[in-house]
Amino acid sequence: MDGIITEVRPIESAGSIKAVATVTFQTPLDEITVNGFKVIQKDTEEPWVGFPQNSVCKDGNTRYFPILEVSKKMKRQIADVILAEFRKL
Repeated sequence: MDGIITEVRPIESAGSIKAVATVTFQTPLDEITVNGFKVIQKDTEEPWVGFPQNSVCKDGNTRYFPILEVSKKMKRQIADVILAEFRKL
């Protein structure tokens, strides 16, 4: 997709996180880079993209908050670009 540049790096582990990604959005004003995307794949399932988030633990409960909020359409486009690069690894 035009305007989105990704850098996907594989993770060598036995866990379900298979890669991490950085995404740079090119805008008319400048570039915006977001770190912390994850490519996750469990057993025989298709890989999917986890978006960056912060976690807060309070009273023994962990809550997660997104770092980047985008429309469903944009979220799908970002995930598609990351997964396309992941499949090239």
